[in-house]
Amino acid sequence: MQTLSEYATDIEIYSMDEAFFYMQSPLKNQTTDQEELNWYTNHAQSIRKQVQQKTGIPVSIGIGPIKTLAKIANKIAKKIPAFENVFDLTNHPKLDDILKNVEVGDIWGIGYRYADFLKRHNIKTAYELKQCDELWVRKNLTINGLKTLLELKEISCINLEDSLEEKKSIAVSRSFGQNITALNDLKEAVAYRTTRATEKLRAQKMSAGAITVFVGFANYYDHHKQYLSSTISLPMASSYTPELISYAINGLEKIFKKGVIYKKVGILLSDFCSSSYIQLNPFQAIPNLEKQANAMKTLDKINFKMGRNKLSFAASGIHHSWQPKREKKSPAYTTNWHELLTIKI
Repeated sequence: MQTLSEYATDIEIYSMDEAFFYMQSPLKNQTTDQEELNWYTNHAQSIRKQVQQKTGIPVSIGIGPIKTLAKIANKIAKKIPAFENVFDLTNHPKLDDILKNVEVGDIWGIGYRYADFLKRHNIKTAYELKQCDELWVRKNLTINGLKTLLELKEISCINLEDSLEEKKSIAVSRSFGQNITALNDLKEAVAYRTTRATEKLRAQKMSAGAITVFVGFANYYDHHKQYLSSTISLPMASSYTPELISYAINGLEKIFKKGVIYKKVGILLSDFCSSSYIQLNPFQAIPNLEKQANAMKTLDKINFKMGRNKLSFAASGIHHSWQPKREKKSPAYTTNWHELLTIKI
């Protein structure tokens, strides 16, 4: 993704190994249409080679005037070796012929249920969906199905940002491996969960304006309550882990009940704003935001490179006896050297 971002300012990270990005040829309006199309293909090949060189990951690139056609082009680029992993559907003279060979279930945005529904109505290809009545599609496939239909007609309906909604909140919660009664154990678990939540928050380049701590009981408290929670509004939005840990522990202390058996604790971050535009509080001393950001950036970089929890906060403890039991976890045969499959012959 870092390599891709060097080639485009408008980029949507769609999943761990897939992204959409916008390219505009410097030859636009300066040369023939064919020369401009050739530029896109050649540029895409250059990007593909750079990703291969820097990461060792082979990728395929589909090019289209809109997202749905770019996805179809990407599938074609993967399937047909002659295209060398790059295929362009922009102004393609035989677009309908190509769509006739694309199964309706292979269209981006058409899930297997809608695919089965369409096939029952004798709509089996992208071309046949393109010919459908728009009102019928809107009624049976909702507004998203209509957008897909219009995109097959080369009418752009899905912008880069539309399919990637920013999270409105981030929650991290797990049940304990054993029941807990001690406040110190709960504080460690809260600090640990807060650390995980703030990592996700920073990955989204956001800061939280509120934090909620909630606990679950092994037996019903007061005969009717199974959970208690405490929400704290921060005086200034933050993604600085030590600060959020402090607020989370304060929230925990407000709802802690001595003698109660706890089975679960969780953290919910909410009221997000961009970390680039934080509203300052005139009634509070302004912290060194740049220093905080650099510290968290270094922490995240080390833990990403060396493995989770290589650097952690003392408030999270060391032994973590409250961690959930993982007795039935599937072995990681392909990703962990210590869990390689052993075969006796």
